[in-house]
Amino acid sequence: MGTVPVFCRPNLILVSAWILLVASPLRATNLFFDGFEVGSVCAWSATAGGPPCCGALLLEENFALPDGAAWPAPWSPSGNEVAVADVQQGRGRLRPDPSSYSLARMVAPGSSSAAEVLFTLILEDAGTQGVGFYTRQNGGYLQQTNPLGQGYAVFVEAFRGPGIGLWYEAEGVEQSIQILFDDDLGLQGGVPYRVRYRLEDPPPGGAPHLGGAGSHLMARVWPEGSPEPAIWQIDVFDAEPALQGATGGFAIDSWSNRTSDITAHTLIDDLQIFAVCTP
Repeated sequence: MGTVPVFCRPNLILVSAWILLVASPLRATNLFFDGFEVGSVCAWSATAGGPPCCGALLLEENFALPDGAAWPAPWSPSGNEVAVADVQQGRGRLRPDPSSYSLARMVAPGSSSAAEVLFTLILEDAGTQGVGFYTRQNGGYLQQTNPLGQGYAVFVEAFRGPGIGLWYEAEGVEQSIQILFDDDLGLQGGVPYRVRYRLEDPPPGGAPHLGGAGSHLMARVWPEGSPEPAIWQIDVFDAEPALQGATGGFAIDSWSNRTSDITAHTLIDDLQIFAVCTP
């Protein structure tokens, strides 16, 4: 996610617009609960002043574990590039091994085609880092695994300036769809930011401007404790053939543009994943 090298993170496309709902509800399966919040009410969103979530809760995690504990099930590393994946101060901590493409990935299984994701992120060294979150993810890691990596993602980055982008990975290659760079996003080191990311199936009849195909991706990021933006900062349709009609799980990526001596981590907290539904 930082490309230049494959997830160079300079290759995704951005989107913006308020909540658009899918016409057919997602079949939801509860994967994992940890006691942070169980049920179909999106209290994390409501208490933060954001819009409610109407779909079934698919997965949530608040990393309420002792310092030094491993990421809880169902999360596991994908690929061989995870240097650190533990819990510190109630947050999931992640750091990649240095390489020509320094990317650490944790994956969780699932069978969703559409989902709405909310989470908090912190960049310890914002000028070198980014965080990605995948849906329709197949458990793969770039071109290092079988199957090769695949899915749709939001990527929040600061190493090239404050930015939020939408990406896909197909055949193990990450490609940006659209990216918004905006100094007003802030994205300072050590500061918690919230992210909302939504992936919808094609609307009934498909997306006309994409020849009937296409998936709808939307995302926004804002400082924790401030009001959630009323519009999507990035909003786009994409018709990558490998991902239309696909289902999958989830992945969290920690990216560094450093190729040696990586000591900074990215932190994740208050994660909730909901099915997309029609209220």
